[in-house]
Amino acid sequence: MNENFRRDVWVGLGIMAASFVVAGIASWWFVNDIAHQADLIAKSRGLIQQREKLFEILAQFKKIGPEIDAYSSRLSRLLPTKDDLLDFPRQLDTMARVYGVSLNFTFQGETKTPENLGALSFTIDARGSYGNIVKYIRALETESPQFLITLANVDLSQTTDGYRASSQGQVFFRK
Repeated sequence: MNENFRRDVWVGLGIMAASFVVAGIASWWFVNDIAHQADLIAKSRGLIQQREKLFEILAQFKKIGPEIDAYSSRLSRLLPTKDDLLDFPRQLDTMARVYGVSLNFTFQGETKTPENLGALSFTIDARGSYGNIVKYIRALETESPQFLITLANVDLSQTTDGYRASSQGQVFFRK
């Protein structure tokens, strides 16, 4: 009986040890699974919050959509189309006559711009008195109501019959 008792004790202790090992492994697995599930829940909440913000922004855009369309159409009317640039040399020549400046003008070609905006490069060569040339250049930069113009590298030099101004620029149009 002593032998059976010992064997029963060892079997019982083995079963208890195996139970503790199985319980430990199960606990470790559940803790790791719970941590993983908690991370997934936190990420899901973050995505939900981002989507809520996006929906709020979308609602605001829908609310101001008609206003944006009105401003967009007004802005598009500010820039001419590429076909409207046919009047650009005529306007430059008219302004040159108003300011008493003789003008040579040439288009250089289209330049790269953002997707809804186009630009044509041009060069001008103006001759006249110093004061008239300065007034003409200033008028080009500030008083061209139909065209959006930028001028760069204005070179002014004195000649035997007055002054000469050479410049390169761009005139912008909508695509």
